[in-house]
Amino acid sequence: MWRKTRSVPQKANFGNIFGWCKGADPNRNWAYQWGGKGTSKNQCSPIYHGESPASEPEVESTQKYLLTIKDRMKLFLTFHSYSQLLLLPWGYDKIRTDDYEELMAVGTKALAALEGLYGTKYKAGATAELLYAAAGGSFDWAKGIAGVKFAYAFELRDTGRFGFLLPPQNIIPSGKETFEALKSMADDMTKIYRIGDQVQHVNKNNILFQGHDE
Repeated sequence: MWRKTRSVPQKANFGNIFGWCKGADPNRNWAYQWGGKGTSKNQCSPIYHGESPASEPEVESTQKYLLTIKDRMKLFLTFHSYSQLLLLPWGYDKIRTDDYEELMAVGTKALAALEGLYGTKYKAGATAELLYAAAGGSFDWAKGIAGVKFAYAFELRDTGRFGFLLPPQNIIPSGKETFEALKSMADDMTKIYRIGDQVQHVNKNNILFQGHDE
């Protein structure tokens, strides 16, 4: 399974001849705390952080777009697999944000809604505490640079039995239960930011969905 971008490294090495060392891990390439813990300088590593912050065109273009709508964004979500976790910033080190409890409150409620559909259990918490440190992530950037208060990363089904190769029959249930969590979060955003009762849906510009295999 390929998890990196497809850019060609500027520095030649033996692996490039066979295409082994193309690309960077896009979720370690965002321009916030880039090159820190949980990343690699090795072009052939699956967690290679890239030549420089936002060196990958996919990351650079997404960052530029998000900065144009940052004042309207209330919630940033990125979707990965696998582990059944809801990860909170910061991801770059074992450090909790000052508003950790507020983020946990929204996250815990969302996971209760998710569990209510099929009984799937998730855990929520700071990234480096639940998983490991990984600098240069998108949700760290969203909070640290774009200023989006509520930024999270979902690690979807499962907990390791199938790993990245989730059986097809589990895909739709995973999507449905995750949508329950999203509805809970969207509901909280309307209350926290006092978005009027007349708003019956969340504008698509206020939530960014990013997919990536962790």
